[in-house]
Amino acid sequence: VNDSASGYATAGTCLNVMFTYLVNKYLGVAAMINSTANRLFTEGVKNRFNQYLKKNIPGAVISDIHLEKWNTMDYMAGGYVTYPLQKASFNFQLLAGYSRTKYPDVDVTVFKDTSFDAISVSQSSDEVASAFCINFGAGLKYNISEIMCLSVNANFFSSYPDCLINIYMN
Repeated sequence: VNDSASGYATAGTCLNVMFTYLVNKYLGVAAMINSTANRLFTEGVKNRFNQYLKKNIPGAVISDIHLEKWNTMDYMAGGYVTYPLQKASFNFQLLAGYSRTKYPDVDVTVFKDTSFDAISVSQSSDEVASAFCINFGAGLKYNISEIMCLSVNANFFSSYPDCLINIYMN
């Protein structure tokens, strides 16, 4: 959030589904589908538009801003290590794969002077960006039955998609 090059995404929701297959008692393979949705940091986006307006429309003021969510979908596979206890186990995974990200659309209403009509400025992504992604994770799993468990994980996820951004004025 504090990095001006970060894309201005704030904390959001994440849902992932992970499948594991144990080759032996300790080692296995895993596959994960991960989906995230993050809102944008409004002040950061306003500052970005203010910089644009300062260069192109001196004296303009933003009166309204509408932000969509930042959406990412990831498909990963990799190694899985487990250390079993009685009904629980510690788990570690290292996964890599493909990330698909769409930068959110942004609509801004701008007034240069109260005597003029408002100008609509929009920022939109022309394409969906894809990138390599990596995920390191660790967790604790409690076995409820032979085929079902409760799991608590902490994951570090990294991806650097590069979206093409265009700004349009009406």
